[in-house]
Amino acid sequence: MTRVVFGMVLGAALAAVSAVTAQEAAPMGTDGLKRQLTDACIIEIWRRPEMVEVRETAVRRCQCATNKVFKELKPEEMASVSYTRPLVGPARNAVLAALSSCGV
Repeated sequence: MTRVVFGMVLGAALAAVSAVTAQEAAPMGTDGLKRQLTDACIIEIWRRPEMVEVRETAVRRCQCATNKVFKELKPEEMASVSYTRPLVGPARNAVLAALSSCGV
């Protein structure tokens, strides 16, 4: 009986992992990519001590910056953007440059 229950639990867990993996493999739409870039920008602002004064307007500024740089970023640069890690490389440089023109 224990083996049957364990097998059912294991099967359910593997099915859940497969569903998540398939979902991650599916291409993200433009809105999803923009939201991911905006979220990464907000995280970047909150992790930088020199940007404490702009935290109140971080969402609006990051939306502005995302709209400015989104079309310029190449797919491989967008691939480096993640909810789980800070901005890196060309995406980071482009967003930080655009932030300066997206004032309060």
